[in-house]
Amino acid sequence: PLGLVKRNIDRGGMLPSDADGGFCWIIDTLADLDSKWPRIVAGKPDFIKTILVYSDEYEKRRDDKKYFALKGLNPALLPETVRRAHHAGLRVSTHVESASDFHSALIAGSDEINHLPGFRPENDDIANGYQDLARYRISEEDARLAARKKAVVVTTLGRTIELTFNPTGGLKNPEGVREMLTHNLQILRKHGVPIAIGSESFRQTSQPEALSLSRLGALDNLTLLKMWTETTAWTIFPRRKIGHLKDGYEASFLALSGDPIKDFTNVRRIEMKVKQGMVI
Repeated sequence: PLGLVKRNIDRGGMLPSDADGGFCWIIDTLADLDSKWPRIVAGKPDFIKTILVYSDEYEKRRDDKKYFALKGLNPALLPETVRRAHHAGLRVSTHVESASDFHSALIAGSDEINHLPGFRPENDDIANGYQDLARYRISEEDARLAARKKAVVVTTLGRTIELTFNPTGGLKNPEGVREMLTHNLQILRKHGVPIAIGSESFRQTSQPEALSLSRLGALDNLTLLKMWTETTAWTIFPRRKIGHLKDGYEASFLALSGDPIKDFTNVRRIEMKVKQGMVI
């Protein structure tokens, strides 16, 4: 998030004081965690968000200025961070880029993983960032581990999926990228890992993401619909009874004029919106 903070400071939307200890916390050592943890918890967060960025290259990236905003937490500190968060009754979400990050997040005990490995090319370089697709492929062993730990994985694939279908988008090997994304989704689904549908765009809802996932064709329509309405609702609001048409659950739902299981684009055809029993 440091790149985002710097951009907002440069634009006048944030102050330097909004950086470390404000918008984010920089934790380089266990001593940093010891000194800052009481203030982190005192802020009464809903959950703890942690960042891993090609964590297998942590030492290489740590002090190199060319990797500014392209590095994250020392993966060795993540297990202790998760332990403290869980002790405080907080869930932990971990941003990942690669399959190595995904593995480190699982070993540490993260509750939710944002994003699917390979959701964007390295350094966001569309032309050259996907040269090694193997570094994004989730292994069978890690898929099993994610299922055992009940870790929720959030997709955020929409932009990249659409790029793979755009012949003028500049993406090299679009078929290979689609295959890698399909592999990751299907291997998680095979082992029963809960998958939530989330957007990587601040200016969009999750609907374009869901439609892009449908276009990819890795999962059937019913599976996508359940991911979107059940798993996504639960991971956002884990303490609420939401996302199911069952006794005791909130009466919050959409009525569509077409069956999305037959044609997923029917999710656009909203005829009625009900929130907690009230038509809106």
